[in-house]
Amino acid sequence: MAICCVPAFAQEYPTKPPRLIVPFPVGGNSDAVARLVAQKTGERLGQNIIIDNRGGAGGNIGTEIVARATPDGYTLLMGVQSALVVNPFLYDNMPYDTLKDFAPITLITDFPLMLVATPGLPVKSLQDLISLVKSRPGELFVGSSSPGSGAYLASELFKNMANLRVDIIPYKGSGNALTDVIAGQTHYMFAGVLAALPHVKSGRLRALATTGKDRSKVTPDLPTISEAGLPGFEVDAWLGLLAPARTPSGIIEKLHATVVAVLKSPEASKGLTEQGATVIGVGPAEFAKKIHSDLGKWGRIVKDAGRSRAN
Repeated sequence: MAICCVPAFAQEYPTKPPRLIVPFPVGGNSDAVARLVAQKTGERLGQNIIIDNRGGAGGNIGTEIVARATPDGYTLLMGVQSALVVNPFLYDNMPYDTLKDFAPITLITDFPLMLVATPGLPVKSLQDLISLVKSRPGELFVGSSSPGSGAYLASELFKNMANLRVDIIPYKGSGNALTDVIAGQTHYMFAGVLAALPHVKSGRLRALATTGKDRSKVTPDLPTISEAGLPGFEVDAWLGLLAPARTPSGIIEKLHATVVAVLKSPEASKGLTEQGATVIGVGPAEFAKKIHSDLGKWGRIVKDAGRSRAN
């Protein structure tokens, strides 16, 4: 007869409200996803999950809080791709080690981006854009949110893979960057699907492709960049749940099972999809593998971008 070996403390967990650190201010994708998942997960666990927004330093401040927290399951992190796998290559003296200081629980969602062009540009496809940029080296400008953002990294990866000579113009926020593409001050950019879609529908922007591994459910008729001519191109601004390293495995397993059940529920799945997210819900080992892979991928891109700016 099989004997259950789950420790009693893991079975009883949680006996008080856990705290979920969101390393960015209220509003935006990470906060919206955290609130939806926390509410539904708390209902299943029998304890409210308290959202604690701790923005600053590109996500480093809130992420460090979890890295230094007691590993008892009561301080959790809504992990953001940029803070975990990009910032280590952008900031000196990082306050945490992504691989050593966290216990991955599950990859929750990713948010593909949309490649959009100003309508005055004579392009209707990805290949049109690549051909145009190559015919006018150094003459076109790419709008982007700040260095380290998914949009900026997508711009660098696109430039690298398509072998383009083009200047990337970083803005303080994606909204300002989008405004200038609409106005024709810059020529194209990678933007959040939901942020760009109203402008595409109104004709103020032209959508060319999306950046995910698969087509976005929000724009199923729009090809991915990989499909449209750059095989292997993939940029997904993901969000995942993590705990401090050395959190007991029984607690990790319980949180994983509960959150995945939430993600599979029709209400949560619909709510996340309406935000432009792709719902995932993989296990801790697969999430850890994704983190390790992305550290290698984006480390190379950031270093290559640094070298190109220095030349």
